[in-house]
Amino acid sequence: MSKIYGRNTVLEAIKSGTDIQAIYLAHGVKGENINEIINLAKKKSIPISSISPAKMDAVLGKVNNQGVYALLQDFKFSDYEQIIKNIQESSEDIDI
Repeated sequence: MSKIYGRNTVLEAIKSGTDIQAIYLAHGVKGENINEIINLAKKKSIPISSISPAKMDAVLGKVNNQGVYALLQDFKFSDYEQIIKNIQESSEDIDI
């Protein structure tokens, strides 16, 4: 599972529709963009948990996480046969 961290990074991921499994906030973290992260996550039913800054550092290492990180959904691969089938069933003209 991939992780992203930082206030603007997590906020932009939510806004862009990135598949986020969960968001973690450090205890006591505050700010306008933290409020926006919380509000958007609630609207999109993304679970939010509060953890200690020490736990966050243990998970991410010593990086400037700004008190927030998100777990992203694993990338879903399609097999070759399914891709061809989808192309054949599509009504759009596709050049390969």
